[in-house]
Amino acid sequence: GRDSLVLTSKRVLVIDVQGFTGRRIAYESTPYSSIRAFSVESAGTFDRDAELKIHTRNHWTRSTIAQDLRKGRADILAIQSYLASQVIGKDDGTSAVGPDPVPSQFPTSVGGVEGFLGWLGDDAHQIDAQTVNERLHNDTPILLPDEVVDVAFKCGRDMYVHTSKRMLFVDVQGWTGKKVEYQSVPLKFCTGFEVETAGYLDRDCDIRVHVDCPNLSLIKQDIRSNSVDVFQLQNTLAAKLAQFPQLF
Repeated sequence: GRDSLVLTSKRVLVIDVQGFTGRRIAYESTPYSSIRAFSVESAGTFDRDAELKIHTRNHWTRSTIAQDLRKGRADILAIQSYLASQVIGKDDGTSAVGPDPVPSQFPTSVGGVEGFLGWLGDDAHQIDAQTVNERLHNDTPILLPDEVVDVAFKCGRDMYVHTSKRMLFVDVQGWTGKKVEYQSVPLKFCTGFEVETAGYLDRDCDIRVHVDCPNLSLIKQDIRSNSVDVFQLQNTLAAKLAQFPQLF
């Protein structure tokens, strides 16, 4: 259309051409310091446009900036990498996992009714962090050079990843799976978290992370209880978030 979105070295600039003649133009600037999360989404088989979404701390207007990108005319991974370097930057990229990492495999196999319900609900289960780390550095270069995967979970075709710098959500959409959204939430903007163990009837443990972002204030993930040590995961989150200064 007539509008433009520009990523400069210091801000996101939205140029909004208004009116029939186009003589009225709004220039809206959002500093990178106001961005709390962002995502890029590849084009699908039927939806020919890719998409960029930027979530800001603004409560009044433009809390979310969305921009369609024509398929084949924008490198969404390069855009993602640039935003990551500006928003996350040189924040501490060391792993919060100690010499004894959070185990990625548990010997208990789930069968019977519980296994069937898990299959229906497609609860997230933990997968090997090193394998995910290699893929997100090489196959789909999403991560920054000094960023490593601490813990990773898979739910159906989707992934939920805790790295040393962010929470990353990989959402595979559509029948063909060609449309994929990569959403990043920097850990430095996470203001708190909760972990909840599984109950007698509820077989899942829950992770809830609170974010300093109006449109993305709470992130919740159900995890299959027999696939993760919830207290070790809690310690990993606590150790990582403690490295960042207070937001307020």
